[in-house]
Amino acid sequence: FVQDKITMDKLTVVPGIRYNYYGKNSGSSTSNKDVTTSMNTDSYSHATLGLFTNYDFDKDHSVYASWSQVYNAPFAQDIANKANPLEPEKGNAYTLGYSGKISKSTFGINYTLTKMDNTFGRFSVPSEEDPEIYKAKTTNVKSDVTSIGLTYNYQFDDNWSINSAYSHAKTEIDLHKGTSAELTTTDDLRNSLHYNNKYTTGINYEAGKFSTGLDFTYYTGMDTRFFSDNQFLILDWHANYKVNENCNAYALVNNITNRAYETKAVAV
Repeated sequence: FVQDKITMDKLTVVPGIRYNYYGKNSGSSTSNKDVTTSMNTDSYSHATLGLFTNYDFDKDHSVYASWSQVYNAPFAQDIANKANPLEPEKGNAYTLGYSGKISKSTFGINYTLTKMDNTFGRFSVPSEEDPEIYKAKTTNVKSDVTSIGLTYNYQFDDNWSINSAYSHAKTEIDLHKGTSAELTTTDDLRNSLHYNNKYTTGINYEAGKFSTGLDFTYYTGMDTRFFSDNQFLILDWHANYKVNENCNAYALVNNITNRAYETKAVAV
């Protein structure tokens, strides 16, 4: 990865180039019918470009934008279950955002659009060994992923602060790019297989060498056909003590209420 940083008064431009190399990997999978499928992959290499820009209106307010090319080689499982020859995933990601500060508040908003020319899509077909058993097949499809993020932080005093964030993402699949009408059996449901909204809030305390915080994470918008509930609230706690310049002691308690929750479902 190589990049350069160019500064022109209030404008910063950072162009970059990344070289990606994926080596060969081998393996196999065996079904419950003792049918072995090869999972060997080729090696892949590709160079991707990126560009980040930032403009400071003043010391407290700025806007930024970025563009980057996306490249991912197929996994062994994708190769093993391909419906036809697979191309590596390729696309472009665009981001536009703003960050600001007023008094004790800092905040930001960003919007991202990822346009994939040939991402991996999955659909189900009857197994050749047993027509009553369905197998997941993989092919290249065209998709657009849009996401938005909001952040807000408030510093009450030297000791207490609060931070919060919100994120939402949505995927749209262009079925005409796929090679099978059966693609609709899973990919039309893609947005039902994950949470639609994520809210996070952290209440933090810091004094001298000691800091601690209570974090709330709230997932909403789950489809109850695939999830045990349509919302989940998770509480985590952390504490940190700086013993000296070279040593920190910390404690973490994740999921304090021992709440069973899911954030992703899988369709096969």
